[in-house]
Amino acid sequence: MSVSTHQGSSLMREVNDRIYATLVGTAAEDGDFLCECGDKDCSETVQIPLSEYLAIRTSTDPMTLRSAAHAAEQPAPIVNRS
Repeated sequence: MSVSTHQGSSLMREVNDRIYATLVGTAAEDGDFLCECGDKDCSETVQIPLSEYLAIRTSTDPMTLRSAAHAAEQPAPIVNRS
């Protein structure tokens, strides 16, 4: 079964939402989230403060988290960190 780039990105977003939900219940201030580039072979992570993650997910602008290596591949607004 082949996974499209959109499906891969959506899956990573769901995983990241679960990572956030888990970390919010701890004393953590930052989290390591998965790159949402959609490449099934990507293993990059993006480290950002939990407050920034929440701001991204509640923004009215569609955003995805992408590693610095994948930032240029997305036409929509992105958040990228190395």
